[in-house]
Amino acid sequence: MTNPRRAALLVVPAALCACTSQVLTFEPACIAYEGDRVTLRGNQFEWSKFSDQVPMGVAGARANPFPGYPMSGTYRRDHERVEFTPEDGAPLEDYFLIEHRGARYLLTTEAQQRFTANSQLPTCALKLVTVE
Repeated sequence: MTNPRRAALLVVPAALCACTSQVLTFEPACIAYEGDRVTLRGNQFEWSKFSDQVPMGVAGARANPFPGYPMSGTYRRDHERVEFTPEDGAPLEDYFLIEHRGARYLLTTEAQQRFTANSQLPTCALKLVTVE
């Protein structure tokens, strides 16, 4: 008997084909005042962070609240696993593309393991919000 959660995990890569013309954007699935935005285009990614706070540095200049972001590089999919390699070459944690209740999500390894065990998504999981 096939595990329905596992079957859903395997369907997502087919639904998110590696079409070079397709642009996929993932954002928090909740109202967030701070979070991540991941855009996938061809085999390239851009990872940015956002916040409603505007930190100020010395002398009143606006400070960058997220050093190192936006980050870009390449990504590779191996079934549901997504491997990100930033331009500096240091690989990031693997993420997983999953489908749940008709929506698509990009989950950390820990969140994917919890989802596989009990079908629970994190409250603000990165959700596919646009396909261009």
